[in-house]
Amino acid sequence: MLNVPLADGTYEKLEAKLEPARSDATTFNTANPNLVGKSVRIEGTYKGAAFVFTSSVRRSLEMSFNPPLVIDATTKNATVSFDAANPLIWAVATILLIGGFAVARITWRWVAHAWDDALSAARDKGIAA
Repeated sequence: MLNVPLADGTYEKLEAKLEPARSDATTFNTANPNLVGKSVRIEGTYKGAAFVFTSSVRRSLEMSFNPPLVIDATTKNATVSFDAANPLIWAVATILLIGGFAVARITWRWVAHAWDDALSAARDKGIAA
């Protein structure tokens, strides 16, 4: 969810960029520490196991409004919907899902080996039982 203040006016199109949070965006980074350096964060579960997928993907978004979006003093909220029937939306979602799953599968082995190595080292030093 994203909240953006808009000046009163009539808007015929939206142009936006999806990119990682910059290091100098201190207010945003303080409020959203899980997105520092990231543009996407997806939390969920798969077969009962929790997962978090983050990405630093960069994409541009352009959208036309027909009829135009009118913002005035009476406007409380404006919702911009994405066409879920658009194949591009599904292609991007599929790539993110498959990419996230692949990254999790690959890195989980490294994490498991790192934990095993750390536990073995701790046992060798008498720190762990």
